[in-house]
Amino acid sequence: MRIELENRHVFVSTGSAPIREKAPTIVFVHGAGHDHSVWTMYSRFFVRKGYNAIAPDLPGHGQSDGQPLGTISDMAIWVTNILRLLNIQKAVFVGHSMGSLVAAQLATDRPTICESVVMLGVSMPMPVSDVLMSAAAGGQHAAFDMANYWSHAKQSDSRSNPGVWKYGLNNRLMERNGSDAFYTDLQACNSFSALATLEVPSLIILGEFDQMTPFKSGVQVGEIFSSRIVKIDGAGHAMLTEQPNKVLDALWNFVDL
Repeated sequence: MRIELENRHVFVSTGSAPIREKAPTIVFVHGAGHDHSVWTMYSRFFVRKGYNAIAPDLPGHGQSDGQPLGTISDMAIWVTNILRLLNIQKAVFVGHSMGSLVAAQLATDRPTICESVVMLGVSMPMPVSDVLMSAAAGGQHAAFDMANYWSHAKQSDSRSNPGVWKYGLNNRLMERNGSDAFYTDLQACNSFSALATLEVPSLIILGEFDQMTPFKSGVQVGEIFSSRIVKIDGAGHAMLTEQPNKVLDALWNFVDL
């Protein structure tokens, strides 16, 4: 679906289904350097379960126009405006990595429109290493290579997602969005201040071998927010493609209460 916000073209994936007026809604927010396509399987699953599935490309990502937004707060406001345009009154918010910060910020700022929040691969704060930030700032392809290497667990079983070249898929996705988007996203993560409270039910899904947002950091976030925590065995930060069925099971078990 293509819509217009502030004179900019925005792409919003709806899981290949129309938005239904009275259906429950789930909103997916992608991570740094990514776009809506990381949520394709998940969106289509929830559509089949009777949900509206909303997965926007953030500005400067995927098929959305404009410059990448520089702060997590700006991204949360932007997502809120998209939902207003689509006449979505209430939703479950799901985010991965940078997207988890956006989902949590939105749930904190606008709890009346948030039924619950799911954070995958989260830490608060979410610091970015100097070497990765420096490479991204210089537009070096090494930034993509480092993020790709650190995002995947060495213990990951290729049979968990047959037919998918996980390293190549993630690398091409970051290349397509470009170094400017990736660097701006990393800056937004690096400058994010941890939230003190979260007033809605929450789930945190963590990769056992995550090197980007370590498992113990996510556990600490869960303890602060009294969140349900699910560990995805054998997965790293790229759990959406490393262990998609386990992630989907954890998500559905939480949402379908």
